Amino acid sequence: AQNSNLHCSVIDTSKNDKEFKADVLVAEDNPNNQKLIEILLKKVGINPVIVSNGKDAVEEYKKREFDLILMDVNMPILDGISAMKQIKILEQRVNTKKTPIVALTANSIAGDKERYLQQGMDGYLSKPIEFEKLLSILGEFLKKQSSKNEIKNNFDVINNKQISKYNKQDAMKQLSLDESTVDMLLDNLFLTLDNDLKNLQEAIDEKNSEKIVKFSHYIKGACSSLAMNEASLILENIEKKALKGEVNFDLADLKSIFKEIQNSL
Repeated sequence: AQNSNLHCSVIDTSKNDKEFKADVLVAEDNPNNQKLIEILLKKVGINPVIVSNGKDAVEEYKKREFDLILMDVNMPILDGISAMKQIKILEQRVNTKKTPIVALTANSIAGDKERYLQQGMDGYLSKPIEFEKLLSILGEFLKKQSSKNEIKNNFDVINNKQISKYNKQDAMKQLSLDESTVDMLLDNLFLTLDNDLKNLQEAIDEKNSEKIVKFSHYIKGACSSLAMNEASLILENIEKKALKGEVNFDLADLKSIFKEIQNSL
């Protein structure tokens, strides 16, 4: 995707030498977030194993040792908390090394971190994922391959003219990624967006609050990761109201925002 309304020259002066030597398992059900986390981890030399639910995470853990597990809390089939507890039980049974498990969640509200740590998680990373925060988690739980390889993220952005409400530069800064990579992530999002919105609309038509929560949360995760703040706020509002049982929602404004963003790319 090319943004005709955003005229900028980006120079990524980051050193992408291998920084960490580690086996990392990522459990995340959203394909857009999967791709994003994979890209960010590869920036520091990590090729992660990625699964889409907690059950598969447990199965992968049984096959091999991991140095770190990034575990989404809300996943189908088996949620992240349940998967974490199963892995901890397996660790005790075979008396193997302790693998740190970090909770990933888009529901970052006061007390979340403490609650997940009390439930057995070793760390906490809120979505949307920012590269610097991810680096901090990696630095806390993984050994660096070389202390000389400092990762710096200096983006020189010039001649920026933002006409659309969506500012792609915000996503680039948030993720420490260049424009072409963010474009690819945006393409991936819009590739499935029509179907995702269709699922949400059907849930609204069925007056199924549980499904409304599920699909609004799913779309919100991808949007917030790419700094689509206006869309994220609308989806968060839908999710919160649906959690309280509300089922009547109009998606017109949300669809209009997405159309405006897509037309600007």
